[in-house]
Amino acid sequence: MGPRALLRGWAGVLRAPRMSREDLVSYQERCLRQLIPHAYARVPYYRRLFDDAGVDPARIRTIEDLARIPISSREDIQRLRPDEICDAGARIDSLLVVRTSGSTGAPLTVRRTAVEERLLLTFRFRAATEFGLRPTMRRVQIDYFSAETLKREGRRRFHERLGLHPRLLIDWQTPKREMIDQIERFRPHVLSGPPSILSWIGGELTEEDRRRIRVELITTGGETVTPATRRVIETAYGAPLVERYGSHEFVYIAVRSPRGGGYRVCEDAVVVEVLRDGQPVRAGESGEIVLTALHLYAMPFIRYRLGDEVRLADAAGPHSTCYTMLGSIEGRTMERFFLADGSVIHPYTFSSAIERSGVAVRQFQVIQEQRDAFRVRVVLPHDQGTDLRRIAACLRDVLPATISVHVDTAESLWSPRSRKLRTYIPCEFLRARTAAEGERIALSLDVTRDDPSR
Repeated sequence: MGPRALLRGWAGVLRAPRMSREDLVSYQERCLRQLIPHAYARVPYYRRLFDDAGVDPARIRTIEDLARIPISSREDIQRLRPDEICDAGARIDSLLVVRTSGSTGAPLTVRRTAVEERLLLTFRFRAATEFGLRPTMRRVQIDYFSAETLKREGRRRFHERLGLHPRLLIDWQTPKREMIDQIERFRPHVLSGPPSILSWIGGELTEEDRRRIRVELITTGGETVTPATRRVIETAYGAPLVERYGSHEFVYIAVRSPRGGGYRVCEDAVVVEVLRDGQPVRAGESGEIVLTALHLYAMPFIRYRLGDEVRLADAAGPHSTCYTMLGSIEGRTMERFFLADGSVIHPYTFSSAIERSGVAVRQFQVIQEQRDAFRVRVVLPHDQGTDLRRIAACLRDVLPATISVHVDTAESLWSPRSRKLRTYIPCEFLRARTAAEGERIALSLDVTRDDPSR
């Protein structure tokens, strides 16, 4: 990201939130007129993409012109080498590396500069300040954290020593009494975490626990928050909930106010398209979301299919602004696996073990066939063998001894019945689908598998 692009990015952060729609679009188009030529000139993937489609980057000058550019998917980016998708002038080994959790079944490595990372995080912080977040607020984040992550991220950083954004990380599997003791000692103003974890813990809190955990604000993201989940969380912790919609690729996409209404897209940082069969949908209709990051130059994302289904809010709704509003977001729910003894396994236990195995997995899917029996299906690169013992060994290291896991390979995990891969499938889901659809469930989940023993 050059100086001009950086200044334009920070200008977006400082823009008035109630600007006119015309001013907002004009800002986006100025960003595009710098981003698109950069991607064509310096990123080999986009040069090939534009050339194959006969797209002249000099003619991409408006939001409407973006439709000339083919849409890219996670699978398109995933199969590329870093030097094919990153800025040719960047030192790839110096870029920040973010690896997605694989919640859509296809882990992806994202690279950006430290400056780009700070800029995107500032957009997210700006949105939270509208709902009461202050730089000096103390925050507790409850999530799935490995011991390595807690050791690496648990150290107090320089800005925390200055009293800015102090935080405490707590693994969700920490015993409840110990977790509450840690929260009480830290005295947070803000509580953060995935809604499934916050609601699960909140449902087990006693009145004494609630007295000890006093927060002013709750922030969450990464999963769909249903009205029932929102009520459970806000009642359990006695604080309003701010819901963020983001991804590893874009960091921050939209935010939903505690007062309700839709999700306001951060169009200072992204251009959003909602499409059905390649055509824009109208207000109140649903489609897949396609995004262009305006301020990512080291590894651009231009017309990128995120894999989520969303619904555009009614243009005439009470929460309309100059920004695009999403009425709902689908396909973001993270499941938990309940075992026969009543204990719970978080899905990231599987994704972390697969990553630690060192096997180059293109996609994976975890199916809980019975309470204590799992099947893990993986898609491997075509040039890699089918020896899956390393994955199985890593899974055995982290799962209870009573759990049986079968690992096999698949040609593909995508089902023609779904626009979005369901990566984590609890046995409750299997039973419900079987009861509703009979034997058809077998057709939607079955694939041609290789026998690892061959």
